[in-house]
Amino acid sequence: MLLAIKPFGSGIGLKGVMQIRFSADDLDAKARAATDFLKTLAHDQRLLTVCLHMHGAKTVTELQQAFGVLQSATSQQISRLRLSGLVSGRREGKKIHY
Repeated sequence: MLLAIKPFGSGIGLKGVMQIRFSADDLDAKARAATDFLKTLAHDQRLLTVCLHMHGAKTVTELQQAFGVLQSATSQQISRLRLSGLVSGRREGKKIHY
């Protein structure tokens, strides 16, 4: 399979188009990885958690208060984000910042 990728700002036409060859298996694996990533972000609380990270790490209690949900629900969503590799934890005393 041949995929033509046009660099940004290259205008219309074939000048500057790169040709990259992907096997069907490569495309399938990349599609599955992208699907898993998008599924992880498809929950509103997980998406908002990732957005809040742009302003610094938060504890489960801080996230719980921001969302107005139970701690168990917040912990469950953090667990899903951790499993996917989108967030990690940093312990400070008894608290873990995500």
